[in-house]
Amino acid sequence: MSKFKKLVNNPELFVSDMIKKRKQQLLGFSQPTDQQDRYKDMSHMITPHRHLQQGQPELPQVTLGETSFQISQILLMSDILMTKEKEQFSNLKWFSDLLAFPLAHAAKIPAKRISSSLSQADKFNRVEFFKRSNIQLDVNQTQFFYDHQKISAASLEYLKEFISPNSLVIAYELSEQTRRIFNSIGVIYIDIWLHPIRFLDDILFGFSSNHREVFQALKAFMVQPNLYQLYANRLKIQLYKGYKRPELKLEKNAALFVGQTLEDKAICRQGKMLTLLDFKERFDQILKTHSKVYYSRHPYVKKGDEDILSYLKTKPNVEVVSHSAYDMIAHENIKYVFSVSSSVVFEARAFGKKADFLYRPVFEISDVHSLRSYISVYQDFVSPHFWAQVLQPIVSVNPDAEKLQFLDQKDKLRDMLAFYWSYKNIDKLEGMRQQLNALDRVVQTIKTQATPITQAVRAVVNHPVQAVQPKFSKIIQDRMPKALSNSKMIGQWLGLIDRLEDRLTVHHVVTPAPVVQLPRIEWVDQERQRSMIEANIKAATVVSFDVFDTLLVRPFGKPDDLFIAMQPFVDQLTDQLKDFRKIRLEARKQVPEHAHVGEEIPLYARYQAIQAQYQLSDEVTEKLYQLELQLEYASITPRGYAKQLFEFALAQGKQVIIVSDTFFDREFMVSLLQKNGFTDYHRLFISSESGVLKATGHFYPYVLEQMGVEAQKILHIGDNAAVDIQQAEKHAFKTLHLPSVLDVFAKRSKLAALYQPQQSLYAKVLTGVLAAHYADEPNIYPTPSYTGGRVERFGYSIFGPMLFGFVCWLKSQAKQQNIKQLLFLARDGWIMKQAYDLIRTADDPEGVYIYASRRSYNVAGLFTLDDINGLLAVNFSPMPLHELLMKRFGIAIEAEHMGLLTSCGFDSAQTVVRYHEDKQRLKLLCDHLQSDILANAQIERERLMRYFAQQGIDIHEPKTAVVDIGHNGTMQLSLSKLLNHQSLHGYYFATHQGIEKLTQLGFSAQGYAIEKADPKDKTHPCMQYILMFELLFLNEQSSFMRFDDDLNPVFVTDKLDATRAEMIRSIHQGALQFVTTIQPIVKLLHIDDTTIIGHKPLTLDAYARFLAQPQYVDVKMFEGVYFENLYSGRDFKLIVSATAPDQSVWIEGAQLLQAYATT
Repeated sequence: MSKFKKLVNNPELFVSDMIKKRKQQLLGFSQPTDQQDRYKDMSHMITPHRHLQQGQPELPQVTLGETSFQISQILLMSDILMTKEKEQFSNLKWFSDLLAFPLAHAAKIPAKRISSSLSQADKFNRVEFFKRSNIQLDVNQTQFFYDHQKISAASLEYLKEFISPNSLVIAYELSEQTRRIFNSIGVIYIDIWLHPIRFLDDILFGFSSNHREVFQALKAFMVQPNLYQLYANRLKIQLYKGYKRPELKLEKNAALFVGQTLEDKAICRQGKMLTLLDFKERFDQILKTHSKVYYSRHPYVKKGDEDILSYLKTKPNVEVVSHSAYDMIAHENIKYVFSVSSSVVFEARAFGKKADFLYRPVFEISDVHSLRSYISVYQDFVSPHFWAQVLQPIVSVNPDAEKLQFLDQKDKLRDMLAFYWSYKNIDKLEGMRQQLNALDRVVQTIKTQATPITQAVRAVVNHPVQAVQPKFSKIIQDRMPKALSNSKMIGQWLGLIDRLEDRLTVHHVVTPAPVVQLPRIEWVDQERQRSMIEANIKAATVVSFDVFDTLLVRPFGKPDDLFIAMQPFVDQLTDQLKDFRKIRLEARKQVPEHAHVGEEIPLYARYQAIQAQYQLSDEVTEKLYQLELQLEYASITPRGYAKQLFEFALAQGKQVIIVSDTFFDREFMVSLLQKNGFTDYHRLFISSESGVLKATGHFYPYVLEQMGVEAQKILHIGDNAAVDIQQAEKHAFKTLHLPSVLDVFAKRSKLAALYQPQQSLYAKVLTGVLAAHYADEPNIYPTPSYTGGRVERFGYSIFGPMLFGFVCWLKSQAKQQNIKQLLFLARDGWIMKQAYDLIRTADDPEGVYIYASRRSYNVAGLFTLDDINGLLAVNFSPMPLHELLMKRFGIAIEAEHMGLLTSCGFDSAQTVVRYHEDKQRLKLLCDHLQSDILANAQIERERLMRYFAQQGIDIHEPKTAVVDIGHNGTMQLSLSKLLNHQSLHGYYFATHQGIEKLTQLGFSAQGYAIEKADPKDKTHPCMQYILMFELLFLNEQSSFMRFDDDLNPVFVTDKLDATRAEMIRSIHQGALQFVTTIQPIVKLLHIDDTTIIGHKPLTLDAYARFLAQPQYVDVKMFEGVYFENLYSGRDFKLIVSATAPDQSVWIEGAQLLQAYATT
């Protein structure tokens, strides 16, 4: 039929056909035939510059209408339809991290991650997608096979809600079905697969696109095929001439079958995972034409292929082997290689072998545009230049995008992704690395389970394996590498171990934690979630906000805790209301019906009911009423996240209304909202005026009538699932659920179980304040934890309550003892001083922060040789002699000292000295250096005294106290000596038994958390986790050493100071924010210092639980952060190390990291 006749007879069909053809031209594919949908194997060497072989499939015809290709967003994904969510997350993490930088510098539109979710309502859900096509998804399958032809229009429409036609998808390993689906909805994609050729200097990737011009642009970066043969020749020669010459005795004219994993996209045909058993006829033919067929079992397959192995046993000329695939295909006796779909077939062709696929490869290496054609690309795609060139046909790009590459290209992507497979068999460095890793794992096993493993190994060396006791033999089988399973190899291994003495010296043996099922860790895409919420607001005409627990929050564990807080004030007004909470809650039942306002009972009517029941005067009743209003007004604060949404809705020009079921009157509500920053709203609807409640559902029709807007155009935002969400949806309102901070805190915070059961008013206030901070943004904690992995929140929730209790105790003790001057000692005293200043009144003693350290005060306090020997008696870890003399005494080894060193028995200044072994030699040396040490001490002492005067310290004030973390009062004693102050008092977070030496000299010293503790008694958390407590108080600076002549402080150089400083800064900001928040509340409610101090066990227990029962997201905060103690020579120590938990400061945290790292 001619075009004209089509146009006349059926204009709609004519237009539809024209659109389809235009779309096919744009996408670059022609309509397939049945013949083209049949695939035939490649049978010759890989040749990208060739015509497609007969039967290679094209993309099916596009069936949608005309679609604009104006790309507005780039979506990074794994296979969102076929691949399991866990696998998607694993792939998408590295994929997006790798591409984010080059895409950001190449394209002028943003790139975002997208994945499916089975639990988050705002994300694409595979169950829902397939459900709309009457297909039941098996969520447990890593790769779920589906027939793209059975996907319904309803499923496609659902998919387009998340991936619109104006999206560019850049994906990792899309299945053929998913690629066809994307083409059918008009979505342009660039698909990236791991390349089958894996023996070059780095791994390759295959790139393809359904857009012809993009595909053409990819060709500029194509790896030339002759390069494969160049590298293959190298491996063939290396096999018989190189560093590693495997002695393979293979029969001539042999064939190699390459096995695969049992579940893989590459072997999936119509939902069935193919194996050799599906090609028995072809296999038998190959057996007849070859002397032997070697079956190479995939190294990851340990079970599940028993039926295959049983079948192979029935064939006389088949042998199952575990040799390296590269060693096999490089061997001259292997003439033919075949597999179901293994990439080794491609590699074998590069070695000149005849090689076939029994099924087909996952994609075709070809430069001819088709559905299955992929271009081979090396490392170019890590560069912005690559993406600017490739995306230029469809996206606005940066024409000056840089052409970047790794300085040394060897193994960059391979190491980055740990994609090694059999690479260790052909690369010398990789082979050595894996051997050393295996040895290191054995060493770690020895260190953590020394006794049984060591005995087992020695038994094997001295006796045949068969003679070893069964329990030791099992340990060896379970724990040792196979390479060490005979006595000769273990003997050699033990010889090496003996030479690694420093690695095997175990100072602290940690019993491995029992094997448990680790909790699943989930993450929330906060950016996408916020975008979805903002999109809902933008789509609405009217945005409605609930008030209490949505826009405003109370500082209590429950709203009616306010009535407990009112009790002491009530008692001052009357003695008749002793259980005020109960009386106040039951008052609504006593209100006569005539005093009701429809369904609501106003607040004043409730107090009139209390007046009538208890015969109160009008004056007392009015004061009670005003008391509740005053406390509510003063204590209620805005919910930050909801306020952001409120302001966003206003900025979008929406009609913002505020609705509330409340007994407060309009005047109070307007004032309360205004005080908390909620103004410029369109209307305020309250039940105390309207007489209808949200709870009954009558409120929503009333709002519709008043607003004159369709329900579907109103978005209601609230915390109560029944009142704000279900009732609103019954009346066709759009809704957004913001669960209350208390609900989220109870479900997601590990602190809730500690604080919420407490009955005291202060504990209830702590619960409310912590919940408001932890759960302000409600949907970001899918995995329960203490802090959600946020350092600032750790400072607020864990350190804040502890610090607040300490400074309240400090203030109370100082006032009781009439202290006039508090000296907060660096570094631990800095945060104490900041918190103290936040609660200090004019009647409290003034505080001064001063630079201090054991090293600076001890050196300045040296007056005699006895003082020097006393300082030398303090223990230290092994360190070079010159470091000890500088850190302990402040003197440097000069050339004139070399003879003195020799005479005292030291070879040089670099000699490592040890506390016990070198005590006498060091004492002799210090005797000779006495004049140098004391002269330096006098200089440092004079500078310190000038500094104290500069800070305004009254050295003659008898009522002076130092404030520090603890523990033995050394600094207090040193400072009293410097100042000649015999009554210097000490306030400490914790003290040890050593403090008694100070008190015996007449000094006073007190501890907050614990007093005179035995450091060896690990039953108290301050002793068990002493360094983790110290970490909280350290400030951003390194340890203070001394002043220069201009009184500029000189600090120890901290090699990771920036990392630690950033963490400490955030911890302290959070802790001080907590003090700032809690102080006005306890003042308002008249909660005294004694009550706050009485909750010390509760706040200490919170940190103890955090440390003893760690959560993964919390531990991750401490990765890469060091703890430093240079004075004792212990240098820097990682807080948590997954590779060496027993060498970490926080062992439980490190063990958890290691457990997750190995699962």
